[in-house]
This record gives sequence, structure tokens and C-alpha cells, in this order.
Amino acid sequence: MSRGYTPLLLQMFRAQIESGALFGQRCRTCHDTARSFVRLNLVLRDNVLTGRYSGRAVAPFLPGHARLTDAEAAEMTQALTAIWLGLR
Repeated sequence: MSRGYTPLLLQMFRAQIESGALFGQRCRTCHDTARSFVRLNLVLRDNVLTGRYSGRAVAPFLPGHARLTDAEAAEMTQALTAIWLGLR
């Protein structure tokens, strides 16, 4: 693996750890694993994490989804973005 990927992987792992397993607690019931969900359902368009099929920006969609608070939604958006970047 190229050393150029190391910062991205560290960012991805840090986001997963810092999210406090929020995806596992609140999202996994419907969405399998975070990595799989991101790989299959999300894209980054103009630096905005977006649903691949809906075209909706993730950040404004998440508050209230799965009863996430605004803070949890922001945390989840950051973690999902880090995962997306780590997969590239």
C-alpha cells in the first residue's frame, strides 16, 4: 500500500472510533455495515456527501432520521465522509 493512503486510512479509522459506534447502535439495523452502506449508496459530489440514487445531500437529511439529534447527524456525516474518502 502506498504511503499516500496512510493519512486517509487513519482519518477513516479515527472517524469510526470517534463516532462511538453510532452507526452500529442506530443505523445497522437497516443499513448493514457503514463501509458497505457508504460504498453502495453514497457519493461525494462537489465535496458534499450525497445519496447515490436520491441525489440528496446527507447532512441535511440525517437530523431526525433514525431519531438522530443534530449533533449525532453531524458526527455521522463526518464519519461517513471519512469512510467514503478511505475507500477511494
